[in-house]
Amino acid sequence: MTAPGSVTVKVSSPQGAPAGVRVITVTNNVSTSCGLDYHPAIGFSAKGAALGIQATAPEGLGGAPAYPVRAGATAYAAVNLNPSGGNGPVADEINILADGSHMPNADGVSLPLAKPGSVVKPKVGLYRTTADDSLKTL
Repeated sequence: MTAPGSVTVKVSSPQGAPAGVRVITVTNNVSTSCGLDYHPAIGFSAKGAALGIQATAPEGLGGAPAYPVRAGATAYAAVNLNPSGGNGPVADEINILADGSHMPNADGVSLPLAKPGSVVKPKVGLYRTTADDSLKTL
């Protein structure tokens, strides 16, 4: 289980990535390893109101749902807000729960999107050791 305060969560818009792609970083701040779900739970808000849209993960995941993160290490998960390029509500905030199976919703963080974006059928990639590797799982 990931205890509150044991991880730091951030979001960025990587250079060279498609316009709707953001990268979530989860850094383990404690002196022991922790295990995260395969991917973070992701939702979106606009002007402080939840849009009721959740990012979906790749299908066919099986086995123990724990991505190991060593002490001081960072896990990366890519998110594509709008893989189809369609028109949808514009989100200015992303709501992230680093470990949806083991953390209560109260431990989620809401972070502003530096570049607000249209949200249509968003996808979240799996946790990986690099942002590029997570992008490949979308």
